[in-house]
Amino acid sequence: MQVEIDWEVARSHVYEDEDLLREVVSAYLDECPQLIQGIDRGLESQNAAETCRFFHTIKGSLITLGVTLAPLAQSLENAARASQWDDIRRELPQFRSGLAEIERKLVTFLGQPPART
Repeated sequence: MQVEIDWEVARSHVYEDEDLLREVVSAYLDECPQLIQGIDRGLESQNAAETCRFFHTIKGSLITLGVTLAPLAQSLENAARASQWDDIRRELPQFRSGLAEIERKLVTFLGQPPART
């Protein structure tokens, strides 16, 4: 699955403030591993509310960053709400792969000097 970041969308969510965008990206990178762990715990215990909450939080971050993976996060959130555990387990590897790809792109972004307009 090819996952992209729409940097125009991401910048529009932070009012074109490059420093703020870097803070948002850094916060996402710090927070995402804990959210994935929460999803894993929720799946293991089949806790729909907990699993749904973690997918919802990741989805919001992906939308803020303009990531094309957000619709899959929405689909997984809906599946968690409906306790569709088999559906989640089937889609989760693709979601994890997409998150790993996004992480690489965001780390690369942070390694670049800030764009000044």
